[in-house]
Amino acid sequence: MAFKKNLSKENGPGHALLGRSSALVERFCAQLVSQRSTLMWSTSSRDRIAVQAGEVIAACALTLELGRAVTPEEATRLARAAADAHPAVHADDPVALAQASTLLFETVAAALREVVGDGPQRTSLLTEALLTLHRSVNARWQVISGDREAALLTALHNTTDAHRRALARDVHDRVGSSVSLAMRQLELYALSIADRPEAEQQPVLAVRDTLVDTLLELRELITRLREDSSDLDLRGALAAFVESMQVARTSTVTIDVIGDGGPAGHRTLAELFLVLRECLLNALAHSTASRIEVRVEFTASEVNVLVEDNGIGLDLHRAASGRRGHGLISMSERVEQLNGRLTIKDAAPTGTRVDLWIPIGVAEHV
Repeated sequence: MAFKKNLSKENGPGHALLGRSSALVERFCAQLVSQRSTLMWSTSSRDRIAVQAGEVIAACALTLELGRAVTPEEATRLARAAADAHPAVHADDPVALAQASTLLFETVAAALREVVGDGPQRTSLLTEALLTLHRSVNARWQVISGDREAALLTALHNTTDAHRRALARDVHDRVGSSVSLAMRQLELYALSIADRPEAEQQPVLAVRDTLVDTLLELRELITRLREDSSDLDLRGALAAFVESMQVARTSTVTIDVIGDGGPAGHRTLAELFLVLRECLLNALAHSTASRIEVRVEFTASEVNVLVEDNGIGLDLHRAASGRRGHGLISMSERVEQLNGRLTIKDAAPTGTRVDLWIPIGVAEHV
């Protein structure tokens, strides 16, 4: 891993943070134990979580030495590699994962403020380190959440109506309420640092915004689970998402699905839905478009997709620095896993166009 090389400045804040790494991880795990987190119920789970926490701290330490934050692409790549190396993490309790993410952020943020000190570079170093902390924790949340959503969509296809309604209640009661709790805890933490410089507060607010996005996604998923059809209706799922965003009255969204998606298989349809949902989320939340068009055409051998809006356009460089950066990376990775091609064209200030092609009947790329 690029962020785990030896630090050269032995007396610098990066070295000081790395020197505290073991103690910070131990304290983090001890707090999870005191909260009776399910992540601590087995030695293997505890070890996986400790490794993840250590990697986040290592990334922050290197940021303090280099003076720059990790990019969203680097954070997502590291999170994806960690998830692939420890796939059992995906099956862990999502409630506990949400609470652990908040706790890890608070633990490392407090340590960062201590090791940076009061020198002339305090504000810039702390800003970059907190940005790395935010991106590292957020990327792991995004990767795990995305994997869980895909798994839940597969479960949706394979279960009866009664089971799906029970699953919807479980998602609402266990996941939704816990994400809400994590968001409230983060808001309280934000209040406790309200007197600090805006640069120190911004990463905390960014994590809060990510939790808000997660709650919106959970609402859409619960709506989908409570529908009567046991098949994945791509058009219906996308329409339900648009309705859940409560913006249909200000943006006219047209969704056309041509052809039979059955031969594509449920996994391809589930991944395609997640990619198109991200496209719609960006267009609905950020483009100020009055018209959004989605066209999906299935043939016997391929899927061709066009998503186009007449909004203000997408500044790809600027988008890469925020939450949308993780979303765009996730879209690209999902399409790559399906051996497809994704093209995003920014036509600012006249809109954004997304072209997507996926082959049918081709083995998954590994």
